[in-house]
Amino acid sequence: MTRLKPTLLALSASGLLAIAGYEGYSATAYKDTGGISTVGFGHTGPEVKPGSRVTVVQALNTLGKDVGKTERALQSCFGDDVLLTHGEWDAYVALAYNVGAGAVCKSSIRPKLRAGQYRAACEAIRSFNTAKVRARQPDGTVVVRRVVSKGLTNRRNSEYQKCVQGIESEQISP
Repeated sequence: MTRLKPTLLALSASGLLAIAGYEGYSATAYKDTGGISTVGFGHTGPEVKPGSRVTVVQALNTLGKDVGKTERALQSCFGDDVLLTHGEWDAYVALAYNVGAGAVCKSSIRPKLRAGQYRAACEAIRSFNTAKVRARQPDGTVVVRRVVSKGLTNRRNSEYQKCVQGIESEQISP
């Protein structure tokens, strides 16, 4: 498996389809478990208001733009001294699309990649399996807590498998 600088990588078609599948399509904006207005294929932003609507074509165009922003943020964060397989890149972009590039860049993934600890960096993907849940208390106050999500655990396991795919084939190559 070939390792390349992040600036030479782009999300694969299968990676884009995986993100679209993970996120699912919603024509009408809804509040996710964290209370964030979301529409299309997981698009958030100040323009997304309750009742916002998008067509599939609009949502796909927005997904492409959002993925591009995510890739540029990761390329900047990882730098050109980190070399990745395409599977690793797809996994990190999918993760960052869901949790935000800032969260990935502040995590243990970047230092592990810079140290050449590729499997450990892939393993760190699995730690992003909690979701914010808001609960109203009897006194009216709102409490936000993080809970392990089965859906996120499944998604992270899928991203982890994609990430280590190239690493495993690397180890048997001369």
